[in-house]
Amino acid sequence: MSEAPKKARKPRPIAYIDPQGCSGEPCSVCISLCPVDCIDLVGTHRGPDGHNHGFCVVDYDRCTGCSECWKFCPWETIYPIIRQEVDEFRYAIDDGAEPTSGAIFANLK
Repeated sequence: MSEAPKKARKPRPIAYIDPQGCSGEPCSVCISLCPVDCIDLVGTHRGPDGHNHGFCVVDYDRCTGCSECWKFCPWETIYPIIRQEVDEFRYAIDDGAEPTSGAIFANLK
């Protein structure tokens, strides 16, 4: 008897935080919810509330895609993306692209 062909698994999404929408330190809900501690507060920018403060970033190598952060982000600025898209985005940034440009963001909103 032959074995049934294995179905291709859909890639599991991981979290991406748009730094332009993240309020960072006044909120940090995502940091407290992350079960694998892969979100950190970094940098400084003007947030959606008009004040300057840090913003959160995801360690893509540690993110498990549990979805807790993007389900509960009060700013709705965390998006599920596929790891391959993250890698493509990283290469674009390394080549000098703006962080908010590219096809990856067109699919998020």
